[in-house]
Amino acid sequence: MKKKRTKKFNPNKLLPSQVKQLQQEAQYKKDISETYEMSMEFISSHVRDFIEDKKIGEKSLLDKFPHAETLPYHFTIGAYHYQDLSIALILGHVEQPEAWKLSADIHMMNLDDLSKPMVTVEFRRDLPSMSHIELLRGKKDCKIDLGHGLKKVGWLGLDQEIIKEIESQKNIPDDFGIEQIQVLIEADIKFINTKCYQEFLAVAEWVNAGHELAEDRLRKLWIADQVLGGSGKTIGYEGAA
Repeated sequence: MKKKRTKKFNPNKLLPSQVKQLQQEAQYKKDISETYEMSMEFISSHVRDFIEDKKIGEKSLLDKFPHAETLPYHFTIGAYHYQDLSIALILGHVEQPEAWKLSADIHMMNLDDLSKPMVTVEFRRDLPSMSHIELLRGKKDCKIDLGHGLKKVGWLGLDQEIIKEIESQKNIPDDFGIEQIQVLIEADIKFINTKCYQEFLAVAEWVNAGHELAEDRLRKLWIADQVLGGSGKTIGYEGAA
């Protein structure tokens, strides 16, 4: 015969699943208090070509949403090979970085005479706080330390700054053109909130499972955002970067 239960049921006692959920939420809050180093490395022409090919290949998708303010996420993130910084920036997961580190190697050559040696222009900048879109398009009022005691006010945007750097070089023959631009963008970032952090982790899992799965899920995520009438999570694609 069983002994009669004398302990009363406590309706406020959490179930194991609830305890686990609270522990996970606490861990997320701890995680988003941290600063993370992220980067993306790419060849500018490859990014442009990838997106233009996607526009042609998936024209029917774009036609379904003619008023979309952004390009599909699998276009823009795929163009950067699903690197962590591209995911965080394009999906709007992170706060505006306090600083950026930009490196670009601009390879120039004479395509009519390949016997002439290639010339490489190294472009390096430590940039102050600005948004991703300002990094690409420019910010007039920012102050930039050029090193050696030199400073300037205003950032023209990535493409325009690279062009300006090339024009300032005296050792490049007039008949040389740009063959390739290799770019590395680095930033220390913080996530906006736990929801953004969780979405970033979900996308990272898709990427780890394979780019084919990531592309499919990001396509569906973009479509869902358009159906819900949101302005989207990404600035889309502007320029070489």
